[in-house]
Amino acid sequence: MNSNIVTLQESWAVDNESYNIPDFEEISRNRLMGRPQDFGTINFCKLTVEPRITDRIEIENGNSNNHVEISGFKLDNRLTIINIYNNPSSSLDLLKETLLEVKDYIDESENILILGVF
Repeated sequence: MNSNIVTLQESWAVDNESYNIPDFEEISRNRLMGRPQDFGTINFCKLTVEPRITDRIEIENGNSNNHVEISGFKLDNRLTIINIYNNPSSSLDLLKETLLEVKDYIDESENILILGVF
């Protein structure tokens, strides 16, 4: 695999389960309900990647029917990667509210990559 970063949405992961991608480290994840369902996000970074990870982001809002989950990380405070899972039945207001929480993790001078399922 030539990638240095892998992000997953709708991961079906649970808290006590780990994915083994050779040469990669799990950086951040979230699971609103803590049981396998078709939502959640997980981020992996190659073990040899430079620059180094300086912060992790994990935000969860809502309930099983109306939720937004965000996970991500910063690379040397120069790049912030935000991975979003927005449940199809969640409200636009909840998505906006959750995205506003991301502002607390971001410096306006940084480069930002936002990806996921909106």
